[in-house]
Amino acid sequence: MIDISFIQIAQLVVDFGVVVLIWLVQLVIYPGLTFYADADLKSWHSKYTGAVTIVVLPLMMSQLILSVYSLLVSTDTFHIMHTLLVICAWVITFGIAVPLHQKLEKSDDPLSIAHKLVRSNKWRAILWTLVFITSLVIVS
Repeated sequence: MIDISFIQIAQLVVDFGVVVLIWLVQLVIYPGLTFYADADLKSWHSKYTGAVTIVVLPLMMSQLILSVYSLLVSTDTFHIMHTLLVICAWVITFGIAVPLHQKLEKSDDPLSIAHKLVRSNKWRAILWTLVFITSLVIVS
């Protein structure tokens, strides 16, 4: 069996990576999309989503796997809360953010979709911040 302290540290590192990434998205990347002209936005967005997926998907998958594994090892309140927060972030990601990205590619008004991304992403930023804080509590 894997040493739980290694899992906790791995979880903390991954959670830190996700929280840094989501705040970069919230404060820099998504707002930056609102400065493009429509044609340029669609062109860049297509390149951006492909490139960022290479970073985001492994982080999110690692976070989910580590969270579920930790929950199987310890079902205390913080492990339960951590896993529920991760799942909520996934639901918002695949229920709101991904569909907005898909709409942006096809929209006649991609700028309005970019503004919706900024507004809706705040919930993911909050959730992943809480995930990281919970991870800090678990390790301490």
